[in-house]
Amino acid sequence: AFFMGLGVGIITYSGWFYWLLTYKIWVFLVVLATFSSFMAVFCYWTKVVWQRKNPWLSILFPPFFWVTQQYIYDIIPTGLGGFWANLGYSQINHLKFLQVIALTGIPFITFLIIGLNSSICFTLLPYFRKTALKSVVVFLGLIGLVYGYSFFLPATMEKTKEIKTACIQANFYQDWQWRKTHVDEILATYTKLTRQAKKRFNPDFILWAEYAIP
Repeated sequence: AFFMGLGVGIITYSGWFYWLLTYKIWVFLVVLATFSSFMAVFCYWTKVVWQRKNPWLSILFPPFFWVTQQYIYDIIPTGLGGFWANLGYSQINHLKFLQVIALTGIPFITFLIIGLNSSICFTLLPYFRKTALKSVVVFLGLIGLVYGYSFFLPATMEKTKEIKTACIQANFYQDWQWRKTHVDEILATYTKLTRQAKKRFNPDFILWAEYAIP
């Protein structure tokens, strides 16, 4: 289970972090090893718990362990701003499903995704089927409540004031060693574009890209 999870992690995160090869191959390998181990450890302990033949523990362990492990990876100083492959991000096109994160944060969405998938998977095993079906109903109920919560928000959201926003996005070469060189040129470019946006559009809010700050 550990090595199967490791293999899945290597394939998945190679596609996710291939762009690091633009800078240093050893950085890519360190990040790949760090994030692939996430999947390996998850698969190993899920298998260990599954072998205990405790239906509720087996079904609920994956979502709880995944979110806990993800939190740990979020605070590891990899320099990548946390765990990029957050399953909650997959729901970006379902805005009503995401409104609850104002109360719970994005990990709750990830928890629901893993929990429902775990429940459905265990319905395929005779020993777990009865409990798994109950678990499917529970997670579908939670998802229904999440959607229901969003229907209380539109009336409030419509009353909010619109603001004029300018997004500043400069264009630099990738081989500038990840913000360590050409600092003056980067800041000068963003300063110039910001002044142009202020003069032309007079925005209420100006947003700089992540790359703006060396």
